[in-house]
Amino acid sequence: MHEHAVRRLPVVITTGQLCGVITQGDIRGADMLRAIENKIGSLPVVDDDRCVIGIITESDLVGALEQQLDHAVESASGRM
Repeated sequence: MHEHAVRRLPVVITTGQLCGVITQGDIRGADMLRAIENKIGSLPVVDDDRCVIGIITESDLVGALEQQLDHAVESASGRM
């Protein structure tokens, strides 16, 4: 993870099905229960067969929300 600047990795079983995500914090011994309860920074994206196809981060979600809000403001100002 350090060598390739990867902060999160999906954990899969031999069939490719997702069974979790591991972060740098987990490896450093972070409190796992607290991280699940309060500090979810990313989620794996899986297909219908539960095979990992990507990871979405908190930053991705904030960016998408920002785009939606910008679009809503533009639409509202066009109606005035």
